[in-house]
Amino acid sequence: MDAEVCVDLGMPVGAIPRQAGGNPPPARTQYRMIRHDIQHQIGTIMLLAQVVSDANDVGRASRVRIDQLLGEARWLDELLQAYDRDTEPPPVERLRADVVVGEAVAALGVATGVRVSFAATPTWAVVDRLGLWRAVRNVLDNACRAAGPGGSVRVRVGSADGVAVVDTEDDGPGFGAGPTGLAQLGLGVVSQVVAASGGTVRIDRGELGGCRVRMTLPDGAAP
Repeated sequence: MDAEVCVDLGMPVGAIPRQAGGNPPPARTQYRMIRHDIQHQIGTIMLLAQVVSDANDVGRASRVRIDQLLGEARWLDELLQAYDRDTEPPPVERLRADVVVGEAVAALGVATGVRVSFAATPTWAVVDRLGLWRAVRNVLDNACRAAGPGGSVRVRVGSADGVAVVDTEDDGPGFGAGPTGLAQLGLGVVSQVVAASGGTVRIDRGELGGCRVRMTLPDGAAP
């Protein structure tokens, strides 16, 4: 079927921009078109998940998983928006680090075969919210991969001496000795996010015998 016959955009067909010689559109235009489709897909996933979550025949455990799926879709939407703002510095705010970290832990605990425990006290930190989520997810991904199915990962969030502390440790073989993957790239994300907030990252051996990643962030409290 002739594609031009099917077009109905409220404008003459001849007004639709085309590349000379049938060449593909520029890379930026390609990105915008793909992003448009991804945005629609995310919206559809969120809508379907919400419909199932609101259904009367869905059990409590399934509803929890669906709500986590919704949360993951919202974070993905925020990632897309951040990609569009790649020339702008991310917004930094004082927030509850334990809440953001808790969301990331809850999703990974369901999605993997690893035992993920979480302990936290109300903890404030000055950081980019999306950046903190990205950093925690990367650390958790690495920890779960190192621990392997049936392994254990422990996450703790608290504050001490004017800083927020996020500890993630696993019972795997230790840094550099686990399965290969995107660990180095993920740690690059962690370092970038934490450094932008004036914090620190330390990697050493944890109490579980594997690797421990400790992130510290300023809590923003008045001196």
